[in-house]
Amino acid sequence: MEIENDCLSPKECMNYLFIGKSTFYKLVNSGELPAFRIGKLWRVPKSGLQTFIHRNM
Repeated sequence: MEIENDCLSPKECMNYLFIGKSTFYKLVNSGELPAFRIGKLWRVPKSGLQTFIHRNM
């Protein structure tokens, strides 16, 4: 059984959006960019990233 990766790391998300670390965490903490933590690791769902992009076009 193969599990598809439906989430991005902060670094992948920052590279995709061409933003820096502080902007990424500002968007996450404000709730504009949906993200969640697993222990110390942040993850951004691909569907949440697509919604964020469409909302801000």
